[in-house]
Amino acid sequence: LEELQGTALPAAAGALLDEIRDAWTRGVRRYGLAPHDAAGLPAALCLAQALAGRAGDETTEATDYRTFSRMAGTDSKALERLTSTVLPIFRRLYPEHVSGPLDAADFLATLGLMKMPQPLMLAGPIGSDGVRLPPMRHYGIPSEEAHRINLSGPIDYLLTVENYVSFVRHVRELPTDRALVIYTGGFPARPHLEQIVRLPTLTNASVWHWGDIDGGGIRIFCHLESRLATTGLKLRPHLMNADLLACRGTRNPKALRAAAGRPPSSSALADLWEMIRTSGLLLEQESISPTRPGYQ
Repeated sequence: LEELQGTALPAAAGALLDEIRDAWTRGVRRYGLAPHDAAGLPAALCLAQALAGRAGDETTEATDYRTFSRMAGTDSKALERLTSTVLPIFRRLYPEHVSGPLDAADFLATLGLMKMPQPLMLAGPIGSDGVRLPPMRHYGIPSEEAHRINLSGPIDYLLTVENYVSFVRHVRELPTDRALVIYTGGFPARPHLEQIVRLPTLTNASVWHWGDIDGGGIRIFCHLESRLATTGLKLRPHLMNADLLACRGTRNPKALRAAAGRPPSSSALADLWEMIRTSGLLLEQESISPTRPGYQ
């Protein structure tokens, strides 16, 4: 700990290391680190610093956990092994880069970090570099090439879908010749979010999101909603409403806490979040058959 005090860490690190020192002196774990874990703590601090650099750089590309760990100067499995330690330390040292009560995987996804970056999966009339792509059920575009995608025809709506099964069902069961449907992969990675924000600006079509009616689904919707609002776009909830929750919802074993993840009052799902909290119900989107937005 004394050696770490002299390293290039933010000012808040002093109090953090004092906390760890106090816990370790009493033989207690702190931030998931066992007393005297002289390897885990420096690695966690290195990873937290590397995350801060990534959070402040909007141009970074999607990266897998292991490559990121090596780039941060740790062993390749460090981020996977220390995720539950790195994130609390990061939040403590760099609060300016933290927004909302996201879980570890969701937060890392916002920084473009995944166990292995997925392609951007979408369906509809699209082209690349101005060349129309042949009709297919859906496409998978490498995230670093997704900026080359454009619309090759008019669309009636743009729909983002949280879960893979619901995305596949929607594009298989409903026509997408006049729709753009994008799979978010849960909480969308930053490169995917960039395209989710960019592509609606190419059309006047309405923009919708379909996800789980639970705490996580509400957080994903609100994240998309706030980002789209920066470009003047309104996000509408699809198959995410009080009537469906009341009729089809099941008991939620993990009740929402009043202070955890409450949407702003201006959010389209503020009232639905309150119903989830007070009713103790949730509804997974896979239990609902796909429909065209606007025809619920």
